[in-house]
Amino acid sequence: MTLRLTTRHSPLATCLALLLALASAKADPTPAQIAERLDLIRRPNKSFETRLDITEMHNGQPTQQSVLRIMARKLDDSHFDTLAICLEPAADKSKTVLTTNGEVWFLDPKSKRPAKVSPHQFRGKFFVTDAISTSFAADYDTELLGEETIPDAARKDVLCLHVRMKLKAKANLTAEMLEFWVDKQNLEPIRGQFYTKNGKLQRTAYYAGYAKVLDEIRPTRVLIVSNTERGLVTDVKFGDITPKEWPAEMFTKDAMERVMHGELP
Repeated sequence: MTLRLTTRHSPLATCLALLLALASAKADPTPAQIAERLDLIRRPNKSFETRLDITEMHNGQPTQQSVLRIMARKLDDSHFDTLAICLEPAADKSKTVLTTNGEVWFLDPKSKRPAKVSPHQFRGKFFVTDAISTSFAADYDTELLGEETIPDAARKDVLCLHVRMKLKAKANLTAEMLEFWVDKQNLEPIRGQFYTKNGKLQRTAYYAGYAKVLDEIRPTRVLIVSNTERGLVTDVKFGDITPKEWPAEMFTKDAMERVMHGELP
């Protein structure tokens, strides 16, 4: 008589298989970890300078091109002060925006002094400075909504974790609520949506052009689709991202005119 040993229906084999599956499974990150990862990927973790090449398009046709110089000074683990100076076109040359302590100041070369403004007054190019200053981890509560497969900027399907972020407190920020879809494998942002406090969708951003910049894989291109102006798409390209320390006195409204004229730093 031949003795046959099979594990097909063995309780022990089933338990072993289950344990192996649990050991190999990678737990999803927490909402807080996703927010922290988004902050790290969106911008360097140190003071820096970058150039933005911005193209506004209506119904697929370029209508305006701009170039901005962005200077960002790290304040703490979460926040930055930023200065944005318009280099092109000639009509907007030297217009300067300062974002500091949750306030936004705008200086036109034709004006004698900077004016305090709301981030909601700016679209497209200056929206980026507010995004750099903001910390998702510190300024928003994050909720994981689940998994979803969506197309990326190249229309390739990506399995994503879908999160919703709401402001922790009243603040002078562009978006009261955010939604992000991040690649489940590496937590790189694929798509972001930005809402008003009334729940109105303002814009949708698609992140692309991933490259290694300052020791991290980051998007170097963002396509921003307006949900309030039909047919408007803003193509933002980041270039020449370099670490650089800036004096604190640059990032005040009283110094804006000197910065605008190249007297600081």
